[in-house]
Amino acid sequence: MSHITFKTVKTGKPDLKKDGGQVRGRHAVAVTLSQESYREALERDLQRLASADLTAIKDAVMALIEGATESAWDQAMFGLGSKKGLLISLNKAYFAPAKETKYTSHPEDSRLLVCANTQETYARGRFVSEEVIVRDPMGDARKAKKTMHTQIKDAVARTLGFESVLWRTYKVDSDQII
Repeated sequence: MSHITFKTVKTGKPDLKKDGGQVRGRHAVAVTLSQESYREALERDLQRLASADLTAIKDAVMALIEGATESAWDQAMFGLGSKKGLLISLNKAYFAPAKETKYTSHPEDSRLLVCANTQETYARGRFVSEEVIVRDPMGDARKAKKTMHTQIKDAVARTLGFESVLWRTYKVDSDQII
């Protein structure tokens, strides 16, 4: 499995309009991605989930997250209404038929992808590390509060060590690869 390290600038996040709408968090960073098959990572995650004791995980997560309820657990794991549950998301991603992608291999570097529409270069893989090179003078991006079902899904993914949740795509300048 190969790794790719490159420099890029994070997009940041705007403050709320009532707070001025200033974009913060545009840090220059060096990112390392592990380039492996997303499908293989999904398969490992599904195996972890199948062999896990969901009752023990439920008890641990419910104790960890303040205000977690039975219905929030059911929504996070199995999905209710318009919300996709963790089990449905993983299975849908793994068993979905291969669809055409808008990315093609980069002609000079097989570790990179080129968007067919914009011809911009991207790197895709499992997130390994990020090092801030230059901090944004405006400060860090604001943190949005996660919904209860998202907090539960994240806690389960962390508990079981899911790899597919670490999958990222970054826009990269070809000359910024380290």
